[in-house]
Amino acid sequence: MVHADPGITTLIWSNILGNALKYTEPGGHVSVRQRSAQGAGGTQPGMVSVEISDDGCGMTADGIAHMFDKFYRGDTPRASQGNGLGMAMVGRAVDLSRGFIDVDSAKGKGTTITVHIPAAKRRANVH
Repeated sequence: MVHADPGITTLIWSNILGNALKYTEPGGHVSVRQRSAQGAGGTQPGMVSVEISDDGCGMTADGIAHMFDKFYRGDTPRASQGNGLGMAMVGRAVDLSRGFIDVDSAKGKGTTITVHIPAAKRRANVH
């Protein structure tokens, strides 16, 4: 369970997954992995981490540096298929959710985006 607005999380996942699919060639792979807030496996304590990976075209360091800028559309022919606002909205949505994003990508090798969002606090049972 995460502590976040359902509409905001829908915006986050639809944009990241949409980009993973858009920038991965037919026959390529996109995967989603969730890790709980136990602090193990690289997850920050108190956070839920969702990792979306693809083996698509990847990005340069310059592309990563600008991917959350408004109207930035990358440097591939497929980048012309949008308005350059999706990842800017994702960045803002994750900020509003009190989370953060890690990006790992290499040109020609694919991209992994990991979103960390606060876990929902467990309520004590009241009798």
